[in-house]
Amino acid sequence: MADFGSSSVVERYCVSRTFKRQEARFPSMNESHSNALLSFRVHFIRMRGPDDNPTVRMLLVETTEAQTVYEGFGYWLQCKGWVAQLSGYVISRDQLATVQRSLNLKRLATIQEIWTSLHDLDSVGFRRVDS
Repeated sequence: MADFGSSSVVERYCVSRTFKRQEARFPSMNESHSNALLSFRVHFIRMRGPDDNPTVRMLLVETTEAQTVYEGFGYWLQCKGWVAQLSGYVISRDQLATVQRSLNLKRLATIQEIWTSLHDLDSVGFRRVDS
């Protein structure tokens, strides 16, 4: 399993960059609940297809006590775009390449934390699957 986020320096850097980008997108302090930023762990599960662009199931699990789960299906190239969009483009190419290598080995891959809103999840097409 790929593990991104074991270094506290990397975590602080990614969270700091995420908040800066998200502040630009949502400047108002009176945001609705759907625009509030939430922390998610992202799991990638290879379903089928060629190594260069397999079908992937993405599960986003909220990292709070609620642990709500959102799901999306797509080709790997779509999934890379969704991760970039949802994270505010703070996930590096190296991290995504590590995820792709794990998927090519038919292993579960995980990005430990991205910050996004329910509105952004909905706009990309993810649906809640835990209720």
